[in-house]
Amino acid sequence: MRSLFWIIATLAVCLTALHAVADPYTPTSTPVPTKTEATPPSTPTATPATTPTATPKPKDKPAPLMDDQTVQPAPVESNWHARAEKWFKSADKKERRKEMRAATKALKQSCFYCHAKGFKGYQDNLLISQQMMALSAEHGVACNECHAGKRELTELGETAQHMWKLVHKKKVFCEHCHTPQTRFAELTEAGKIFKAEGQKAQD
Repeated sequence: MRSLFWIIATLAVCLTALHAVADPYTPTSTPVPTKTEATPPSTPTATPATTPTATPKPKDKPAPLMDDQTVQPAPVESNWHARAEKWFKSADKKERRKEMRAATKALKQSCFYCHAKGFKGYQDNLLISQQMMALSAEHGVACNECHAGKRELTELGETAQHMWKLVHKKKVFCEHCHTPQTRFAELTEAGKIFKAEGQKAQD
C-alpha cells in the first residue's frame, strides 16, 4: 500500500509540472522585452550663408573736355565753304538735313549753333564748323568719333585736340602731316619729319 501511495504522489507532481509548462497563461519569470524607443535623428545645423562683399566698381574716367583754343578756327587760309561742301553725300535738301542731324546729335547742339534764326545766315562759329566738316570729309572721320557732347570728347577727340593745337602753332591744316582718307593712320613726309623731331626733343 505504501509503495502505491508514492507512485500516485509522483504522478501527481509530474502532471502538475506538465500542466504548468503546457499552459500559455502561466506567468513566467522571463522578462518581456520592451520596445526600445527610436532616437530621433539629429537635425543638421544650418550654416549661415556668407554674403559676398561687393567689389566697388571703378569710377568711370570723366570725358576730356574741349578747351578754349579747340573751339577756335585754324589760322589757315582756304576755300572752306567748298571743302565743307564735300562733307555732304547728297545734293538733295532733305537728305542734307538728315546728315546735319547726325552732327547735331554728336555735338548735342541745335541747328542754331551754326545757323541763324530762320536759317537766314550763320552764327559766328561758321568758319570752325566748315573746317570741321572739311576735316571729317577729307580724313574719313565722323563727328561722333571725336565729339561726345557739347564739350565732351572721345579718346580720338582728345588726341585730335592736341593736333588742333599744333595746327594753330604751325599754321597748317591736317593734310600737311596726315595723308587724307587714312583716318590719320598714315603720315606724309612732312608728318614723318615732324614726328622724328618731336621724338628727338623728348630724348
